[in-house]
Amino acid sequence: MSSFFALFKAQAYQVVERTLQQSYLALSAILIATVICIPLGILIAKKPRLRQYVLGFNSIIQTLPSLAVLGLLLPVFGIGIKTALIALILYALLPIIRNTAVGILNISPDLLEAANGLGLTRFQRIRLVELPLAIPIIIAGIRTATAMAIGISTLAALIGAGGLGEFIYEGLALNNVNLILLGAIPAALLALFFDFLIGYLEKILTLKHLPRSYSQKSFWRMSLVATCVVMVFYFVFAPASSSQENIVRVGSKNFSEQLILGEILAQMIEAKTNLKVDRTFNLGGTFICHRAILKNEIDIYPEYTGTSYSVILNEAGLQDPVQVFRYVSEAYLQKFNLVWLKEFGFNNTNALAVTQQLAQRYHLNNIEDLARVASQLTIGVPADFMERPDGFIGLKNKYHIEFKQVRLMDVGLMYKALYNNELDAIMAFSTDARLRSYNLVVLTDNRHLFPPYYAAPVIRMKFLEHHPEISNILSPLAGKITNEKMRQLNYQVDVMRRTPEDVAKEFLVKNHLLANLPQ
Repeated sequence: MSSFFALFKAQAYQVVERTLQQSYLALSAILIATVICIPLGILIAKKPRLRQYVLGFNSIIQTLPSLAVLGLLLPVFGIGIKTALIALILYALLPIIRNTAVGILNISPDLLEAANGLGLTRFQRIRLVELPLAIPIIIAGIRTATAMAIGISTLAALIGAGGLGEFIYEGLALNNVNLILLGAIPAALLALFFDFLIGYLEKILTLKHLPRSYSQKSFWRMSLVATCVVMVFYFVFAPASSSQENIVRVGSKNFSEQLILGEILAQMIEAKTNLKVDRTFNLGGTFICHRAILKNEIDIYPEYTGTSYSVILNEAGLQDPVQVFRYVSEAYLQKFNLVWLKEFGFNNTNALAVTQQLAQRYHLNNIEDLARVASQLTIGVPADFMERPDGFIGLKNKYHIEFKQVRLMDVGLMYKALYNNELDAIMAFSTDARLRSYNLVVLTDNRHLFPPYYAAPVIRMKFLEHHPEISNILSPLAGKITNEKMRQLNYQVDVMRRTPEDVAKEFLVKNHLLANLPQ
């Protein structure tokens, strides 16, 4: 626990900032959903046929995995708060609409008849009789929707919308329990806090514990405060406009090596320019990063030549590193108006790894050897490798390999699962220091499935035209990071539990890259 509290003390500002970001997302989604759903719930309570379609549609939304909904929204709305907010609103609709309709339908017909006998109009009957009686059930729906919104909003980190999920996914990527707790504990406390506030609101609206005049004033004051809070959160945490020329948005994928490289790029730019760096790290994979840079949502991020060649450009055949780099550089410029800067120097090729014991038992030296016994084994792979031509599809096509079971897992968890004999093999990266730490055997790719994966920054051409100095500033990185150096950097983060920020800064200082850079 002492290490957790030390981390909390060091990251206190970020904890507060990301808690406010998540509060903004959840509170905004619930307020918008409530404004939409209460009138709609009243309407469908009066119209049975419409009720069937509205509740059916919302039930379908609820059955979709939240990651799938984010993935469907990304091509339309891009990364960031907008996509996350729309997803949260969609998930909040059903409990509020359904509870509103149920609350209205459960009102005694005798009370409605009495209201009609008093000569109340339809609107007066809804405002003075039906809504007050249905409030407890409606509030229960809002409570359910709020808990869901806070939980699902942790996924917003995967699409660059911030929040406490950044701690959780960084912790998963780095296999750091303290980082996971740093995101999970405030999220749980946030859910309890909002539940308390909604419970207090219910007391006000049902007038059980407070005088009527005071209750009504308190309700309107709380509504005004909630609205002001949302507006303040929006102006504080809304993403910076892409038209601001003094901002550079650096992106990265969601594993430790990418976090280190992202920090290296960000710190060099901060040290040698007047640009403000906006870090959009932990994006959920290759396609999200590529889509983000195409949609002008990030300006630069580290990518791998082999990934771009086989996954983005859907090409195969080339194995020479120089030819692959030349091909992706030309294709990216022509098709996407993106520029590949000079390579860092290391080749982080994909690899299959097994334990020493398994390799000895089945005499495994290469992937072809593994194919002979794969039907008895369980493999763990990152989710985005399942459909990649240089991933699981390529393994099946080139090696005709069929495993007993395939488990999709976060990269940071695969190594521990293999070490604990919960997996027999994993899809790994050749520069990952955990291969050595866990004493794993990397099998030779004897049929040359995997192309070279040399890492380099990819930058938008339009941004580079406005800031041509970026190319010169980052050019000293060319060839500076060998395979062994990258493994050492990864070791510092993955095994020694150091932060990517500290590891990146130490690398830059040791290699004299934070001073005397060409302008």
